[in-house]
Amino acid sequence: MTNITFSQVQKSFHKKLVLDIPDFQADSGEIISIVGGNGAGKSTFI
Repeated sequence: MTNITFSQVQKSFHKKLVLDIPDFQADSGEIISIVGGNGAGKSTFI
């Protein structure tokens, strides 16, 4: 069962694209991690 789905998510700050997620899906019981450098958009995603 799919609990969360994102499609075509983008976020920009001062005309700079900081988050670009074409498709994302997390299923029940699935463990995920978010990895990236400073300023990569990890906190914005959450």
